Amino acid sequence: MPPLKPTPPSLDLFGEPEPTAAGDAALVESVFDSLCIAGSARGKTWVLHFLRGMETRTLRGAYPTLAEIDAALQHLLAAGRITTEQGIGFGVPRQPLHARLAVLLAGADVRRLWRVWIWAAGGAQTRLENEPWPPPLRNLDEWLALARLTLYAGFDAAGFSRVARQLLGPAGSPDIVARALTSPFVPALFERIDTDLRWHLLETIDRAHGTHWPVWQPLLQWLDDPVRQPLAQVPPPLRVTLAERRLYRGDMAGVDAALAGLQAPVVTLIQACQQVWAGAWAGAASAFAEAWKAGQKAVAMRRGLAPAGVAQLYVLALLAQPQAAAWTTARKFCLSESGSRKPSPYTGWGLWAHAIAVKLGDEAIEPDAFGFEGVGHGGYEVSVHAERLWLAAWLGHHPADWTDAAVDTSVRALHASGQHWQADLTRQAA
Repeated sequence: MPPLKPTPPSLDLFGEPEPTAAGDAALVESVFDSLCIAGSARGKTWVLHFLRGMETRTLRGAYPTLAEIDAALQHLLAAGRITTEQGIGFGVPRQPLHARLAVLLAGADVRRLWRVWIWAAGGAQTRLENEPWPPPLRNLDEWLALARLTLYAGFDAAGFSRVARQLLGPAGSPDIVARALTSPFVPALFERIDTDLRWHLLETIDRAHGTHWPVWQPLLQWLDDPVRQPLAQVPPPLRVTLAERRLYRGDMAGVDAALAGLQAPVVTLIQACQQVWAGAWAGAASAFAEAWKAGQKAVAMRRGLAPAGVAQLYVLALLAQPQAAAWTTARKFCLSESGSRKPSPYTGWGLWAHAIAVKLGDEAIEPDAFGFEGVGHGGYEVSVHAERLWLAAWLGHHPADWTDAAVDTSVRALHASGQHWQADLTRQAA
């Protein structure tokens, strides 16, 4: 019997061509785009479901097969465009991921990406047109991916709130929403979001995190750009946030513009702190104290009427004065803001109260309270660490662990989180 003729490598036993990714460049790019939209490592089955949900076809005019998907993935992997995570799937490195997302989120398909993403994540078990069920979300990257697609899907405020309530779960939190909007942050895309929804999102993030949170600094920079966002269109709570932000960088004209026509206790407190920049310590302290007392009566609150960075300027105006009476007033304020008669000397207002008590001779110094402990992930933690150096300098205490490198790290982190006067004071205290 003559030997069997070998089967050509490009054909299977049924005469159908084996997948060759290089021959279908469009499919390769569609697979790459699907991984970008996925936002995290995904297996080939997820990619298959997603592309079918998006009605993607091959050169054969048919839906791609699992073998064709696998061939495209291997082609991308060999080209170094994607990576693989053992036991999870394939993913796109962050820089090319964000670059491609900026294009995909501006495309014609953006309104249905979120629904197909959920359908694929659920294993394509139902009809795509059915009302989606909450998908299984395994990690932070998947929360971000779903939040990102939903934010740019063209919903109005009511529609987004409904989807967030029914489907997003933790992916709809202010933290995840801010991260989704800024990874990547593309101003032109952000401006396409429904106006009411955009303001709702910014106000929600502001209430949750204030001005210092590093994650949402790109959004604050957008808000602070008069060309992109005229002040007349900014809601009052966000105008107050802009005033605080401008106060921290010493832009007094900008503070006046942001607060023009607004009436609230925090408005008068910020205005009082403007005098600190002119070195009018006594005048600033007097104006702040008066505004604080009026604010307490107006809103029936004893503490927390102003952001910590604003209140700190009042305390510094008192500490800059030579009279012990001013320091005593500052200590009483710090104790009140701490909410305790004997707060811990290691954190927050308790640290300030302790430093002042040491200056007044009422307490022995706790040296460890003023040491450097590294830079935290949130802007507030950075500020707390820097306070230790300011107050140590005021006391004439020199903690050994505040090295030049520690100071440089803190200054950079403070500037990055919009805390400019705090950064300058840190440098001066070193």
